[in-house]
Parts: sequence; C-alpha cells; structure tokens
Amino acid sequence: MYRAASITLSAFLTTSFLMSAAYADPNSFTYNTDGSPYSYSKTQSGSGLSLTLTQNSSAYDTSNTAVLAKPSATISQSGSNNSITASQSGATNGDVMPLTQSGANNAMAVTSQGGNAFHNGGFITQTGQNNTLTAFRLGAGDIGSLQIAQAGNNNTVNANSVGRYGVNIVQTATSSNSTANASSGSILQEGSGQQASIATINYGTATITQTQSATNAVATVAAADQSSVTINQSAAGDKALVRDSRQGSTMNLAQSGANGGIDITQAYADRTNITQSGANEKALVTQGSVNTLSLSQQGSGNNAKLNQDQFSTINATQTGNDNLLNVNSIGGQNTVSNMETGNANRAILHLTSAKNTLQTDLSGNKNKANITIAGTRDNMEASQAGNNDSLILTITSNDSHVNLGQTGDANIMDVNWLGGTNQIDASSHGNKNSMSFSGIGGFTSLSGTQTGNNDNMNETYYGYNDTLGAKELGNYDTTILSANGNSNTIATTQTGDHNILSASAQGNGNMLNASQNDNGNNMTLSTLGNNNSLTGTQTGNNNAMLIVFKGDNDKGAFTQTGNNLNYTMNTNLSGKTFIANQTK
Repeated sequence: MYRAASITLSAFLTTSFLMSAAYADPNSFTYNTDGSPYSYSKTQSGSGLSLTLTQNSSAYDTSNTAVLAKPSATISQSGSNNSITASQSGATNGDVMPLTQSGANNAMAVTSQGGNAFHNGGFITQTGQNNTLTAFRLGAGDIGSLQIAQAGNNNTVNANSVGRYGVNIVQTATSSNSTANASSGSILQEGSGQQASIATINYGTATITQTQSATNAVATVAAADQSSVTINQSAAGDKALVRDSRQGSTMNLAQSGANGGIDITQAYADRTNITQSGANEKALVTQGSVNTLSLSQQGSGNNAKLNQDQFSTINATQTGNDNLLNVNSIGGQNTVSNMETGNANRAILHLTSAKNTLQTDLSGNKNKANITIAGTRDNMEASQAGNNDSLILTITSNDSHVNLGQTGDANIMDVNWLGGTNQIDASSHGNKNSMSFSGIGGFTSLSGTQTGNNDNMNETYYGYNDTLGAKELGNYDTTILSANGNSNTIATTQTGDHNILSASAQGNGNMLNASQNDNGNNMTLSTLGNNNSLTGTQTGNNNAMLIVFKGDNDKGAFTQTGNNLNYTMNTNLSGKTFIANQTK
C-alpha cells in the first residue's frame, strides 16, 4: 500500500538518535516520511557545529486517515558559532519540525516547500545573542503560520512566507537591539531598540506590536494591494514607517509612549486610523487620491503634518496643549475636519484646489489658526471658543463660502481675500476682540459682527461691486471702514455707548450707510471719489458726527436725534445733494 521508507525505522528510533553507518556525516541526513508513524530527535552541544536536515514527506499518503501519523523531527543545538540548515518539501497536515538553538553567534536557515510545515507545535526558537535566522516558506498554509521565537540581544530574523497565513515572530522581553523582517504575518517585540519590518503581498496582513518595554523601537511596513496593516507601539521613542504604493489597504496605527513618530505614504483608496496618546509625538501622512484618514493626538507638544490629494477625507483631533497641525489639501473635492481642545495649539490649513470642505474648531485658550483657501467653490467653517486666540484667513480664489466665529475675550481675527464672488460671515462674541478685513477681489459679500465691549473692527476694500457689512453691539467699540474701489455697498451699525465709527469711500459710485444707537458716540464719514452716496444716523445723547465730502456729485443724508449733539460738515459743494437734520 505504501512505498518502503528510504531509511528504516530502527535506524532512527533510539533515544540519542544514533545514525546508521550508511551516513558518512552524522550531522547531515535525510528524513523521508513515507507513511511510517514515527518521530525522531537530534541534540548537539558545543562550538562550531554544523547540522543539515532534509525532511521529505511528499510520499506521505493522507487519503487513509487511519494511518495519518503526524510525523515529526525535533532538533536542538546549544553552544556558539553553530549552524542549522533544515528543509522540508511536500509537507502535509501534521508535519512538524521544532528547531531550537541556544547560545551566541549561531545561524539557522530553514526552507519549507509544501502545505503546512513548521506549525502546530513546529516552532523555531533561538535564544542568546548575535544569532541569525533565515526562513522561507512556499505553500498554501491553510492551517497555521510559520512560528518563530527569539530571546536575547542583537539577533536577526529574516522570514518570508508565500501563503495565506504568513509568519508569526516573537522577540521576547529579554531581547534588545534585535531585528525582525517578514512577509505577511505578525511580529511581537518586547525589548528595547527593536526593529520590525513586514512587506506584504496582495491581500496580505501585517501586524507589528512593540510593547511598553520596547523603547526606541522601529516598525516598518511596505503594503501591497488590499493589505491590512496594524501597528501598536507602547513605549517612548518608537517610530512607525508605512509605505503603500498600491491601493485599497486598511491601516490602524497606535502609539501610547512619548517622543514617538509615524510616517505614512499612501497611493489610492486607503483607509487609515492613527492614535497617538503620548507627548511630543509626530505624525507625517502623505495621501494620494480617494483616501480616508482619521488622526487623534491626545497628548501635548505633538506635531502632525497631513497632505492629501483629491477626493480624500481628513479628520484630525488634538486634545492636549502646544500642539501643531499642518494640513495641505492639494487636490479637489477634499474634506478636512479639525478639532483642537487644548491651549496654545496651532492649526495651519491650506486648500489649494476646487470644491473642498473645511471645518476647524479650536476650543482652548491662546490657540492660533492660519488658513489659506486657494481653490474655487470651497466651503469653510472655523470657530474658536477660548481667550487670546487668533484666526488668520487668506482667500486667493473665487466663489468660496466662509463662516468664522470667535467666542471669548481678547481674540484676533484677520481676513484677507484676493479673489472675487466670495461670501464671508464673521462674528465675535466676547470683549476686547479685534477684527480686520481686507479685500481686493470684486463681487464679494462680507458680514462682520462683534457683540462684546472694547472691540475693534477694521475693514479695508480695494475691490468693486462688493457688499460689506459691519455690526458692533457693545460699548467702547471702534469700527474703521475704508472702501478704496468702485461701486461697493457698505452698511455698518454700532449699538452701545462710547463707540467710534469711521467710514470712508475713496472710490467712485460707492454707497455707505452708517448708524450709531446710544450715547457718547463719535461718527466720521468721508468720500474722496465721485458719485458716492452717504447716509449717517445717530440716535442718542452726547453724540458727534463729522462729514467730509471731497469728491463730485456725491449725495448724503445725515440725521442726529438726542441731546448735546455735535455736527460738522466739510465739503466743496461741487454738485452735491445732502440733507442734514438734528432732532433734540
């Protein structure tokens, strides 16, 4: 029924594994599992030893389960400067070959061609220092993985498995400054200064875990198509590097120690989750098209730089203090969402193409947001909910919609636009806040509102056909408006006491409407161009109004209602029409 074994059972089965006299080299032998249900072992101890083993189970008949015998070979070597070379071919279900090396400066090379070699108890183990292990497995591998364990210092594992389950490597807590390189599979490192590297095949899995004792560890993954990548690092000074030049991979990376770093480059249609919960962490992510990224940094002093191409989504959250977030969205139709909940954080956000959506929320104190919109038809919302915050927005394109809000005291908002047909809504709810608006493009709509006390608003426009609005709802506020272009419409209102309003139209064909409600206010309206229209209204007591007409063919209507009023006009009366009323 079966072929006779090439080596008889009696030649193998002794306690000390005595070799047959047919072998000239007792440390080099071949083991054929031709259906005989036997196992054997070999033990070596010393220095400079060499052992070669070939296990061939291709003739093993798996069709008859009654004689399925799980043949196995057990090899053990101890000492220094030793080597083991082992190979399996045609391995079948149940074949195991446990290999053990202990000592220093040892080397082991393992090759498997078949279904399920080196699994199910067939572990490969090295203990000691300066040891090297090279393993290669080619086969379907439907039952288990290539199992490798190392304990000691300055060891190296290079293991590749072409199959379903890949490689499972463990470098224990007694290991340090060791290196593990593998194809698809998993690597666990528990010592300091460890380096782990996995290069997946298509639809492969890469899992690297470096525990709390694995300080200053490095994890590197090169991902192929549709790969699954997981990296967990728990110690200080750990680094993770991922390169994906293909598409469709899923990545989960977590660092919980301090002074760590993550560097990811992705091509197309990847999904990535990054969590860093320590202090002084760094994250650098560069994405291609149609990618999704979720980043959470939960400590202080962290730094994240995120780059995305078109049709991508970024969701970034920083919950500590003194963090920096830099987002560069270079493609179109991207979505960026950012939340900062600590103090003294900085967000630098750039949108450089069309139809992007940006939402940023900073809720601590002394936070800074610097935002640039360089694409067309973008939508942006930005809010700050603390004190002593600053928000700087630059719009260099057209057709964007911007909504800005600050809630708190002593905040600064600075908005500049160079493009046209933009819509800007800005509000400030607190005291001693400052707003500044400056625009060159035309057909822009601006609404600025401040609801606190001792606020300042400065608006300067060099465009045309703009519609601009400023509203102050507190006391001791200052509003300065200047329209230096043509055909602009400006409406400004102050409600409160002891406010200062200055509005000027230095171009042609502008319409300026200014009003102050309450007491002790001061208004100055002036035109230096032609064909402008000015309307000034004050309601309250102890108010003062100064009107300066310097152009031609201007129109004006000015009204004061209250007590102790002061009204002054300076004009050349060249083609002007105006109405001035005081009601006491």
